[in-house]
Amino acid sequence: MKKFMLLYIADPVEAAKMMETMTPEQGEQMNQLWMAWAAQAGENLIDFGLPAMPASENAKKDGPNRIGGYSIVQAQDEPAVQAMIAEHPHKKMGGDIYVFELMPMPGM
Repeated sequence: MKKFMLLYIADPVEAAKMMETMTPEQGEQMNQLWMAWAAQAGENLIDFGLPAMPASENAKKDGPNRIGGYSIVQAQDEPAVQAMIAEHPHKKMGGDIYVFELMPMPGM
């Protein structure tokens, strides 16, 4: 199995607005959608990941930073990852997901 990193891409201004205006009920519903996706991914979800925000000066100043978080999954190939994320809650919230294959390092 290959490992892939999912980068969750979203407009930071829109994401902040959504979080500010979200009711507790909407927040719980969103959490349930993410947990359902994680359950569906099962053992192929290696690292659920975390939200992310720019920390270094270059990340803050080099244009809008659209990376909002990440997850690590495993699959046979990239089409299998696309199937895994077809109904992902991040996409349902209007975001995009970039998929990167994590390459093995020889000797490590």
